[in-house]
Amino acid sequence: MRSVTFTAIEGIPLVNQGDNLGGLICSAMAASGLKAARGDILVVCQKVISKAEGRTCENPPRWPLHMRRAGRRIRARSNWC
Repeated sequence: MRSVTFTAIEGIPLVNQGDNLGGLICSAMAASGLKAARGDILVVCQKVISKAEGRTCENPPRWPLHMRRAGRRIRARSNWC
């Protein structure tokens, strides 16, 4: 029987431009007692990769005002980075 298990890695700090994302993930995995095994798949969201690469923008001027306001409301309701 095949199974799929999802495990969230805790302890990863907020990521900033220039951070070593691989190092942060490995450190958090070690601190949590997690070890990657052959065949494991690590999924990382694009947002955190973009933040580490410095590829972010804050409300580009080409966005209409109603979209900028909607974005602020969404960020205000979430606890995400």
